[in-house]
Order: sequence, then C-alpha cells, then structure tokens
Amino acid sequence: MWQAEQNPNACLSNIAKQVDGDDLFNRFILYTMDIILEISKQTGIEYRYVEAVINMLETGDTIPFISRYRKEVTGSLDEVAIFEISSGKTP
Repeated sequence: MWQAEQNPNACLSNIAKQVDGDDLFNRFILYTMDIILEISKQTGIEYRYVEAVINMLETGDTIPFISRYRKEVTGSLDEVAIFEISSGKTP
C-alpha cells in the first residue's frame, strides 16, 4: 500500500517541507489535499482515485471519457462514482 492510502497527509507534508519558506503555496497544497481527503471520505472511494479523477476533470477530460478510457488510473470507477467526485470537488 502506498503512503497516501495509509496517511493521505503524509505526501502533502513532504511537499510542504520541500517548498521551504513559501507559506502561501504550502497552505494551498494543504487545502487542496484536505478537499481530496474529504471527498474520499464522503464517497468511500480511495484517495488516489479521487485525486486522479479530479486531475483529469481539471484538464478537461469528460466523465464518460474517464470512465471508459482511464480505468487503469481510476480503479475502474463507473460514471456514477466519477460524477459523485466531480460534484464534490469544490468546497
């Protein structure tokens, strides 16, 4: 199991430590990761899949495209699960 599944904030903490002195960036990273974690908890979908779906949606991929052609990245999530993630991607 990768580190973020055991502790999703672990990866975030590592990123924040690497960007020493940039508090605004660190807060942004923490806030973004908190949103992803909250969506993961609400939907019951693994953190890494929620993160992957949000990244693809933000780059313009559509829900049908993601569910049909990105199964290896999303853990074979269907359109309903991807829609649930997309509905909760803003606080």
